[in-house]
Amino acid sequence: MPKSALENVVVASFNNLKSVENRFKQYPGQIAAIILEPILMNVVYASATWFSPGLRDICNKNGALLIFDEVKTARSWPGAAPANFSA
Repeated sequence: MPKSALENVVVASFNNLKSVENRFKQYPGQIAAIILEPILMNVVYASATWFSPGLRDICNKNGALLIFDEVKTARSWPGAAPANFSA
């Protein structure tokens, strides 16, 4: 990956909503989306039950997209993407 691509990526801590909120405060109006794996498949580590809904709320408040990477996540973890989890 080119180093220049990483210059436009902001990283926040997994399972830490305060970290995500702080990034939106640090870069107001500049974050278009949050992209993550709800379950880190390489280490089989799931997000806390409150993390995904919290991200949804933060994205809604800031006009950002919430994108879950890895379709296999929804198939391997019941409730990873609940039916009522919408924008």
